[in-house]
Amino acid sequence: MKRTLILILLTTAATASLVSQNHYQWVLDTLMVNSPAFRAIAIERDAAQADATAGALLDNPEVEFGYFWPDPQNNGKRWDLKVMQPFEMPQVYVHRARIRHLMSECANADYNRHRIELLTEAQRVCSDMVYYNAYVTLYSHCVKSAEQLSKIFEKKLQAGECTILEYNRVQMDLAATQNKLRMAEAERDMMADDLQMLNGGKPLAFVQDTFSPTPLPENYEEWFAVASEKSPALTALRQKQTLNKEQTALAKSEWWPRFAAGYVSENVVGDTYRGFALQATLPLWRQKGTIKKSRLAETAAQAEYDNEYALQYNHLKGLYRKAVALQQNLKHLQQTFDTFNSEDLLLKAFEAGEISLEDYLRQVEFYHDSEISILEIAHELEQTVLQLESYNL
Repeated sequence: MKRTLILILLTTAATASLVSQNHYQWVLDTLMVNSPAFRAIAIERDAAQADATAGALLDNPEVEFGYFWPDPQNNGKRWDLKVMQPFEMPQVYVHRARIRHLMSECANADYNRHRIELLTEAQRVCSDMVYYNAYVTLYSHCVKSAEQLSKIFEKKLQAGECTILEYNRVQMDLAATQNKLRMAEAERDMMADDLQMLNGGKPLAFVQDTFSPTPLPENYEEWFAVASEKSPALTALRQKQTLNKEQTALAKSEWWPRFAAGYVSENVVGDTYRGFALQATLPLWRQKGTIKKSRLAETAAQAEYDNEYALQYNHLKGLYRKAVALQQNLKHLQQTFDTFNSEDLLLKAFEAGEISLEDYLRQVEFYHDSEISILEIAHELEQTVLQLESYNL
């Protein structure tokens, strides 16, 4: 196994945002085509947008017909016809049109939030796939080393150069290492099944076993100012604020009287009357409290946004600090391992009789544990960075 199992370039970016390319973009593109979950949220968005824009701005026309007969039956019959079209002040229709547009945007924001949740989950699975692929690569190397040692001791046992206890010790070490490899392969296959499920049941050939470089921003405040503008949760709340403001404006405009105009006809025996009618509805009772309600909803939306902004600021700041610390730890461990790793010399030292079998096995296990520690930190760093840059999906 190459000593560069985990190649991560730990550099800081001079920009205020995470500028690394999406590590698993080809997977995400495939999922968005094949995954039924993406199709479902897209259909829900289209339905919500259709519902937001359904119907006309004007109310339906009203038709009234009356038929009357006299008592006693000494006069002719009478019938009336009235066709009226209700309408309101122009600013009411302006605000309603804006609200429809905002509701459509809210549906799209909700779709984007669900889309990012699905993509973030897919990225997490991809990160786990890299982790377990690397585990399999590591333990494949360990098995080869253990098999090589086993062959050496088979020859030594046949030549009478080792005891049966030493031979058994080597065989037990080989069996334990093979078991670790099988367990790593089982975990990898489970993650591959999860990825296949996300892909609508279609398999994906995911063989990546190293994590890609991920630069971090130097200034968290500047980075968050950009990230908060793209955050789907904050975007949805900003749209909710705008929607509530528009609903308050609509409630104010609806305090103007409503009108209806149309054609009226009255027909009796020998006479027909036709003309134009105009009626008004005064908003004295039904509109009571609507403006106050809208203003309270507007205030609540502002408070909800402020709370979510603070939560995201603190949460992402914690993730950012964690990512910086993980980068520093990983850099130190990787440099130390690359500088002082002597696994290749151990076998030569053992064959030359400079160290005992137990010393050899203990030192090999120590080097492998060091590689596993590096891998685990790299995996945790990747998961942390994916959470930080999920807003940019």
